[in-house]
Amino acid sequence: MIKNWKTYMYLPVLAVVLVGCAGDDSEQEQDQESNQSTSENGVEEVEGGEAVMAISSDPVDLDPHGSNDGPSTIVRSNIYENLVEQTSDLEIEPHLAESYEQIDDVTWEFILREDVTFHDGESFNAELSKPTLNERSTLMYPIAYFC
Repeated sequence: MIKNWKTYMYLPVLAVVLVGCAGDDSEQEQDQESNQSTSENGVEEVEGGEAVMAISSDPVDLDPHGSNDGPSTIVRSNIYENLVEQTSDLEIEPHLAESYEQIDDVTWEFILREDVTFHDGESFNAELSKPTLNERSTLMYPIAYFC
């Protein structure tokens, strides 16, 4: 009987501790709601905030044409997107491009997706892609950086 009495005595203490730890999330929810909006395609957009990543070491360079170390590649893959991507079967498939075709030995034609916009709302187009492709073509091994 005494053991049960002690158990019942600790229940109110436990309840008070749990209520104290719960906190009030209404302010945090209001802050999040004020930073959110819905885009034309129905995707919820959030302005501001932080991106936290756990990686083995610091990235060397965030320039997409820079280094090819693992940590830099992990971070860059969350910032930039490619015209084409390599599948797990090592096949190349379009990503930001709808399709692509090799015209001759040194010329490729990419048909770009029309539904892509930058974070500032500007449409993705060939005019904006050309400087990046030209910069890649001046690298020592430009094809290695295409994917």
